[in-house]
Order: sequence, then structure tokens, then C-alpha cells
Amino acid sequence: MRTIHRIITPYAKQLLDAQQALAPRYKIFESTATVVYVKDPEASAAAKRRVDLGTHSWTCGFMLQMGVPCRHYIRVLMARNLMASIHDACSDCYKVDDINRTWESNKGIELPIADQLDRDTSIKAPPRQSWSSQSASNSKPR
Repeated sequence: MRTIHRIITPYAKQLLDAQQALAPRYKIFESTATVVYVKDPEASAAAKRRVDLGTHSWTCGFMLQMGVPCRHYIRVLMARNLMASIHDACSDCYKVDDINRTWESNKGIELPIADQLDRDTSIKAPPRQSWSSQSASNSKPR
């Protein structure tokens, strides 16, 4: 039986594949040994993204929001023949080994025992209103 080793989750792979499909059309402009500007040739001249491989920083919000490399970052990796390191740029929350280690280290979810809970009397529920009083207050002219 052959074991299939996955590095990232299927959802992360789906996001990554979509970005990777878009990456080849982008043009790159080398600035320094680590800084590269990436531009969509169909967008305005001002629409460039900055990727710095040295500091692992970029100006595209996709990577910060989604936790997987954006098309700009992937395009730079393609140009530099660094695609083997693409999974290093994925958030740990998508890495299968990290997820497995998290679950292996815990025995499960611990629920609080009722007699160990203390009631907080400083927290009060809002006053109740009947449906008829709510309807009447909502129908008054303002």
C-alpha cells in the first residue's frame, strides 16, 4: 500500500493552484537580489506588486488574508526556480503535519464541569419586552 504524503490541506492546494494558474502571465522587474516588482501586463502602469524574498514581505493582501502565496509571489518563485519552496510560504494552519501535531498533542476538548463554574451576578440580561410593546414602539412616527 502506497502512502500519499500531503504537505498542505486540499483547500490550501485549491487556492494555491488557482493562483499558480494566473502567475505565468505576470511580468517581473528585478530591483535587487531579493526585491522584485511584479505587474499584470493588462493593468495600468501603476499597478505593481513588490515581493521581497529576503524579508519574506510583499504588498499583495492575498497572502495576508488567505495564508497561501499569491500569484505575484508565485511568479517570482517561478522566475527564480524556487517553486520547490512554495509550501514554506503557506500559513502553518494549512500544513498537514502541523495540524496532525496539534491534534496528537491534545487528548480532546475539555468541557467545564457544572459544579466548577461560578455564576457572575454582575452580568444582567437586558429587560424583556413583549412582542406587542416592541411592535407598538416600532410603529410610532419618528
